[in-house]
Amino acid sequence: PVPYQNIRKHDSVEILYGKKLVDEGIISEDEMNEVIDSVQKEMRTAHDKIDKNDKMNNPDMEKPESLQLPLQSDTKDFSFDHLKEINDAMLDYPKDFHMLKKLNKVLEKRREPFEKEEGLVDWAQAEQL
Repeated sequence: PVPYQNIRKHDSVEILYGKKLVDEGIISEDEMNEVIDSVQKEMRTAHDKIDKNDKMNNPDMEKPESLQLPLQSDTKDFSFDHLKEINDAMLDYPKDFHMLKKLNKVLEKRREPFEKEEGLVDWAQAEQL
């Protein structure tokens, strides 16, 4: 898709700022490349030192009080009309908003459960509702 191609063509943040520093005469292009390479090497070294088998189990770290107790479930019932209202609101976009055709097709299918008897709610839509 076009957005992914545009992202791949776009320079990374360090290149953008590095080029700006070069253009302003603050550093040379060689210095920019050295700094970028140095930082990447340092990050790679730090990443390689991480024990991949180490568990995140820090006894000094306390859980927030709100997480001490199990979550309380909400037993509120929703009517068909209320769910339809929520669904319609999620599918209402500003007039100047232009959506990708494929995404629009997927989202428009989410109207079916509320407009056709054979329409089904998929897992993602159920979570949204």
